Amino acid sequence: MSRQKLLVKDLMIGLDSFPYIKNTSFLKEAIDLMDKFRLGIICVIDETNKIDGIITDGDLRRNLSSVQRPLPSYFMDNVLKHCSMKPLTIKDDENIENALNLIEKNEIWDLPVVNKESQLVGLLHLHNIIRKIL
Repeated sequence: MSRQKLLVKDLMIGLDSFPYIKNTSFLKEAIDLMDKFRLGIICVIDETNKIDGIITDGDLRRNLSSVQRPLPSYFMDNVLKHCSMKPLTIKDDENIENALNLIEKNEIWDLPVVNKESQLVGLLHLHNIIRKIL
């Protein structure tokens, strides 16, 4: 299949293969899930599965350097306190070329994938695109 015909949904990681968490969760829960899936990103969703934000390994590293309180209290923060709010997303029926352009332009590795109702349905990871194209 040529790149022009590939859609995001053809290459995205399904909900069972990447971390996401409800927006009422603790940061410690998010970190544990990130560690389990080893992708360096977690999506934060609301009660209707719409994406509120993301947390990346880089976000955590930058935030940790400024923590001026005991780490156990930091871990008990609500995940929303540490999210990049309104992250870039892509629709599942978009062409993979559009996704690659967005990834390259913004110098990112991952794009949350949403459906027509803006609900989280997957994650587009740069390595999956490269594997399929090569």
